[in-house]
Amino acid sequence: MFQKNVTEIVIKPQIITLEEFDKSLSINEITNSLEKSGHNAEFIAEIKDGLQNSSIKKN
Repeated sequence: MFQKNVTEIVIKPQIITLEEFDKSLSINEITNSLEKSGHNAEFIAEIKDGLQNSSIKKN
């Protein structure tokens, strides 16, 4: 980017639709689905960490 003298970077917000959580899905299935949907690795890691440490998945 810097070699091409880019002077402006625009960051657009991304809308995420929350759906009812399906407890029968494994965390790996969820993260694989997010990956296939084009979400970035940092976002997926945060979701994975949240699910591993949440009461939603533990119950």
